[in-house]
Amino acid sequence: MESNENKEKCGSGRCGKRRWIKFPLMFLGFLLIKSAVVMLLWNALIPEIFHGPVLNYFQAAELVILARVLLGFGGHRGHWRHRHGMMKHHLAHLSPEERDKLASEIKKG
Repeated sequence: MESNENKEKCGSGRCGKRRWIKFPLMFLGFLLIKSAVVMLLWNALIPEIFHGPVLNYFQAAELVILARVLLGFGGHRGHWRHRHGMMKHHLAHLSPEERDKLASEIKKG
């Protein structure tokens, strides 16, 4: 029954196809906007401060792609959440005396 409802909502199962089309278009849109921002910021700062070259739009897009390749593809966003969850788990198993001792040690520096 759910498959019939999904077909009615999506128009005979086209939602999966739309997702595959939507993701590259969104990626391209973000790249275009990010490239424009990088170009504007670079051209406003670098030539004046460091006497560097002025970038055109395509050079800025290449710089955005290069930075993404060199710095990674954004897999580091969840690390803080993971560590925070581990800390909450660790603190949950401490006795109140141990928590107080840890808090005083943290406050000392």
